[in-house]
Amino acid sequence: MRLALVGYGKMGRELEKAAVTRGHQVVAIIDPDVPGMAKEMSAATVKNAEVALEFTQKEAVLNNLEQALKLNLKLVIGTTGWYDDLEKAKELVQQYQGGVIYAPNFSVGVNLFFEVVQRAAEAFRNFSQYDVYLLEKHHRNKVDSPSGTAKKIADIILHQINRKKKIVTESLNRRINEDEMHLLCIRAGAIYGEHSVFFDSEGDEIELTHRARSRVGLAIGALVAAEWIRDKKGFYAFSDVFKSLISGGQNGK
Repeated sequence: MRLALVGYGKMGRELEKAAVTRGHQVVAIIDPDVPGMAKEMSAATVKNAEVALEFTQKEAVLNNLEQALKLNLKLVIGTTGWYDDLEKAKELVQQYQGGVIYAPNFSVGVNLFFEVVQRAAEAFRNFSQYDVYLLEKHHRNKVDSPSGTAKKIADIILHQINRKKKIVTESLNRRINEDEMHLLCIRAGAIYGEHSVFFDSEGDEIELTHRARSRVGLAIGALVAAEWIRDKKGFYAFSDVFKSLISGGQNGK
């Protein structure tokens, strides 16, 4: 498969290495902030790419999305923090009859963790003596807080445990309400990414944690998504596609 990388930071470089190991070819790299790279997406700069992988900044997503659609490129969006524009993105995909897949986190391990959290939250639903809270940690250079992954985990829990109605992320100088779930964020050092869910009671505490060791898992998952979207049209969340991987619909390696 011929790929274009839109964004050539740490994640873009990891994607480049992982693409080679999976037998793909990176034919174009676009990043206005990297000397010597193409500054924008165009017919000339994307060359003969089939799928573009977009890992940039949230402010750039819609423009990159529309440019990819105009160029008849399928698109994988790994940038986070732009989800207020989801409806606009869907409209563009429908308008151009393109193919797009997005996720707050493409890591296969993280998406398996989503499934684990969902089943755990379902199990704890009727045990009100257990309070639930979240903790996420990332490196000091991460620009969004909470992370898109943490928000996804919180949404999963709120959907399963109806006694929790909303997420609280700020510091509290009051007692937390029964219907609130605290999501704590740490930005420090070089932490790749760590997400933990705690079910706490007077008698015990149960902890579920996903701890990333590198960006390799993200890169492999994004390439799995690219392989999946290559011959499809529509607007997809990777979490929906991932269910077919769990059931054996595609190799998720």
